[in-house]
Amino acid sequence: MGGLDLCELHFSQLSKLKHNINKIYVAASGKDFKPEIYEIIKKYPNLNIEVIINEDNKGFAFGSWDIALKQTIDDAEFSVITEDDYIPIIDNFDQIFLDEFTDDKVAYVCQLLTCESSPSGSKGAELCQGIIRHSAFKDSGGFQIDGYGYCQVVEGSQGQFLKKILEHGYVVKDVIGKYRSFYDRTTKIWLYGNKNDPEIFRPIECCKYDCDRYVEKHDVDYIREYVENKELNLLQKNEKQI
Repeated sequence: MGGLDLCELHFSQLSKLKHNINKIYVAASGKDFKPEIYEIIKKYPNLNIEVIINEDNKGFAFGSWDIALKQTIDDAEFSVITEDDYIPIIDNFDQIFLDEFTDDKVAYVCQLLTCESSPSGSKGAELCQGIIRHSAFKDSGGFQIDGYGYCQVVEGSQGQFLKKILEHGYVVKDVIGKYRSFYDRTTKIWLYGNKNDPEIFRPIECCKYDCDRYVEKHDVDYIREYVENKELNLLQKNEKQI
């Protein structure tokens, strides 16, 4: 969990969008936990929200997801997972991922997998927002957390958190051929996918600016567009803030 403002932004957006999510878990690190979160939760009685704390912050975001999923594994068939600085921007965003679960071997569908497998042979995820199948997660023993460092990047891979799932013969997929994705890498904003495709999740930082205007202005047919933040900052501010 990042700042309380990020949590409230997620709750507000989930209150506005159409989806089939019936329970929301805020996976918070013990180090960053702020009890004020409960006051924010009270403002959204239409959402069923619970806080789960990763006391020692092991594994950072992936460790928090691992703990939350293991505590709730029998409560549902699927879970949406997302980092706090990416927000859904389209109705029925959960169904888009669910439609990619074409057979029982599909364990996880995200925005963007790595372009290359890591040296360990495990495929990671560049953009982790997506849906995990509980039965596959449980059968595999969860995410690979040991040895994972915060923002560890190995040949384009965000750690090795899918390693155990893949070793059990499950399949992981992404939706980049159908939906574009902006990737906020602090110093640059990258665009993956066809520039004319719709988006599912967008970095909160990008929600401040008219990214569609930028895409229309530049001739991008495919793959990665490197956009300097300073150039993005010169664009017209989004009048319609999320």
